[in-house]
Amino acid sequence: FIARTCLSTAVSWWAVKVLAQEEVDIGSRNLNTLVARGITGSLSESDYFNAVDRGPSTLTQGFVLQSVTISSEIATTMIILGTLLVLDFPTAVSSSLYFFAVAILQNKWLSRSAAQAGEIVAGQTASVYESLLDGFKLRKLLQVMPSKSFEPELQSRRKLLAESRARVTFLGTLPRYTMELVLSIGLIVVCGVAYLVDGDKGAIEAMVIFGVAGFRLLPSINRIQGL
Repeated sequence: FIARTCLSTAVSWWAVKVLAQEEVDIGSRNLNTLVARGITGSLSESDYFNAVDRGPSTLTQGFVLQSVTISSEIATTMIILGTLLVLDFPTAVSSSLYFFAVAILQNKWLSRSAAQAGEIVAGQTASVYESLLDGFKLRKLLQVMPSKSFEPELQSRRKLLAESRARVTFLGTLPRYTMELVLSIGLIVVCGVAYLVDGDKGAIEAMVIFGVAGFRLLPSINRIQGL
């Protein structure tokens, strides 16, 4: 664990610096392309900022960095399971099957729910902003001729948007709240298998090994699921 912490810190710092330079390079290439094509005047300020700064930042610090993080978490999980295979084969098999089942259940329920909420957030955000923009452009007209449908419709859309945002936040934090429950059930399952295979001695060994490995495996699985 000490070696893993030191190595992960060093690799993460190196990766962040490399991605920061990549972000600058992509933005520079986009800027040079826009200038060379002579179309900067036809772009809006928002599109111009997106091409030179926001887009490269989202690509490198968002998508690429998260992809690297997922790869490192998967590698960490495989190393821990590989170590378990050497230390205690029955515990390794039962732990692998248990955490695999947990990952599948989380993926089927959490990912599907988060995806549905995310689609609503994406759609309603655009809808709410369009309504706000319409209200801003027509504010003088609305002062003279108030609309009976504008505010209720906007409020309804904002309510749906706020509830979906809250749902996404809740689903993102839920694995942390259920971690103790998952570990407790896993301890019962793994110790039960070890007891059937090797009696009391095997159950005690499995408890110690699973306790150490489980507290490292489950956070990795949750981070992979979240990313």
